Amino acid sequence: MRIWTEWRPFPGRLPDEQIFVIGDVHGRGGALEMTLGAISEVPRAAPVRRLVSLGDLIDRGPANRYAIDAVLSGQETAGVDQVDLLPGNHELVLLDAVEDPTWVHFYADIGGLALIDELDPGAEAKTAETVAAVLRDRLPAGFLDRVRAAPSHLRLGDLVLVHAGLYPSVDDTVQARFLAQGRVGTEKEHWAWVRDPFLTWEGGWDADRRVVVLHGHTSAVRGPVHPDAYFEAADLVGSHRRLNLDAGAAGCEQVGFAELRGGAAPAYRIGMARACPALGDP
Repeated sequence: MRIWTEWRPFPGRLPDEQIFVIGDVHGRGGALEMTLGAISEVPRAAPVRRLVSLGDLIDRGPANRYAIDAVLSGQETAGVDQVDLLPGNHELVLLDAVEDPTWVHFYADIGGLALIDELDPGAEAKTAETVAAVLRDRLPAGFLDRVRAAPSHLRLGDLVLVHAGLYPSVDDTVQARFLAQGRVGTEKEHWAWVRDPFLTWEGGWDADRRVVVLHGHTSAVRGPVHPDAYFEAADLVGSHRRLNLDAGAAGCEQVGFAELRGGAAPAYRIGMARACPALGDP
């Protein structure tokens, strides 16, 4: 199942682009394939068609290599002109594990075991050092370099795209300092890990409440759900000035996505792809 909402007004400015954004994937190949198919079927409506991944492409699901290859090849799989990769906390810990094997056990515990098993199906790697070597040598070419080079966020007009969230403030200096952090930070105060107080903040991200944050990391729903339930939980633009594209891929084959368009009347719509049964299905 894949479905879009109706178009909704965006409160700020957007560039003259067709912006497609994919939330957390976590190696869910079926839902991702449906997502990319839905995006590819949307006719061109702007000079530039951009695809942005909000991170956490990997871990927990069975199709991590496919997820990496399919998103980074978005020109073919989604029919876009440009692909922007933002790192999630899972990509950041993967880099830590590759560069310092003392992180391997932590990485495996947070879901990385799925990727390790996929890259090393015969369980040849027996130590943290050999697991780190498997991760380094068998991942799709260029992926680790893309993660290393990726920015913490992307700002497109009054849209901020980031994996987990922002610091609850309307002060540009505070936000810039928060987003300038490197790969390592505390769970409550880092752009790839934060939940509360970001999730409960209703004060906006700028004095005029034009800025909207598009994020993932914290699932908007629990378990397999009908898209309508996800859409209601995900769209908090009116109250919190944020849109949550984590549709619960950590637990099942569900991926959230969005399309945004600029111009005289900026607008957005949300999509969901699900390849697992849910209560209420016909």
